[in-house]
Amino acid sequence: MTKNKIFTIIVLCVIMTICITLATQGTEAAKKEGDFNLLQVKMNDNLKNEISSEIAKNLGSISEAVYGYSYRTIDENGDAIINDKPPTQSVKVDYEKTFMIYGIKSEDLIADYNKKQNFGKLISQDYSLNMPVLASDNSIISAVEMRKIKGPERLLFVEANDQKAKNEMKKYASENGGVENFVLVEDADKQTKDDMLKYATKNKDKYKISIIGQYLPLEAIEIFSDETKLSNLLDSTGISDIQNVKLVSLYDYGMEIVYFTKGNQEEYAIPFKYNPNFYKSMQNGKTYTIQELIDMISQEF
Repeated sequence: MTKNKIFTIIVLCVIMTICITLATQGTEAAKKEGDFNLLQVKMNDNLKNEISSEIAKNLGSISEAVYGYSYRTIDENGDAIINDKPPTQSVKVDYEKTFMIYGIKSEDLIADYNKKQNFGKLISQDYSLNMPVLASDNSIISAVEMRKIKGPERLLFVEANDQKAKNEMKKYASENGGVENFVLVEDADKQTKDDMLKYATKNKDKYKISIIGQYLPLEAIEIFSDETKLSNLLDSTGISDIQNVKLVSLYDYGMEIVYFTKGNQEEYAIPFKYNPNFYKSMQNGKTYTIQELIDMISQEF
């Protein structure tokens, strides 16, 4: 399986790469260990106003993307086939069920996990905000992802074939807050550089839509956005002393996972694949040890 066969997403923001990290300022998320509500975001008025304004300006595009996406099919190879797009319909975004999804700070998950034997240390501290998109009957049909724009100082431009320069920039980034706090842009021409720097300067610290459409499995959106369903899912594992619960995107590997530990030691994951044709031995919603998950990923990559 190759990365370009992973479930197609609809990208609204063409400069998504500069929306790479999300600061926690403006959110009031529960921090208690083992709290199943850990992933829900309680917005203050300023943050809610900022996000609702951005959503309102793009509601037409959200509707078009969501309904256009719903009329796509996936062939046996995992590639998207675009069918006729229907007329757009009204949608709304449920701010009250906003949830956080973390990324990973590893460029090679399998190698880094086998080296560290600790998945938690590979999870980034930064996360995206995700909100369910509802149809007119209030059923969940998709989701919207938003990220906070980092400033132009976080953009690092390099030639793709200049490995020495890339290594130096990665070293610089790791010594100044971590690689996940920077964006490495390869082979950008002058116009692209100017556009990206201008955009980053103008929108620094503002929340912008980065992805819309079914970039998450519907089953995952329904569970991630509902505290009761998420709590029930974790209860159903039969594992006691659940702690360190996080939703983690393994986009390059075709899935999102619910990560948690038993106490502070044994690591587990509940995966939700983008495409049911991927990872035949893996079941959505089933609990695996992290080692079992890594082993299944290793068989495909």
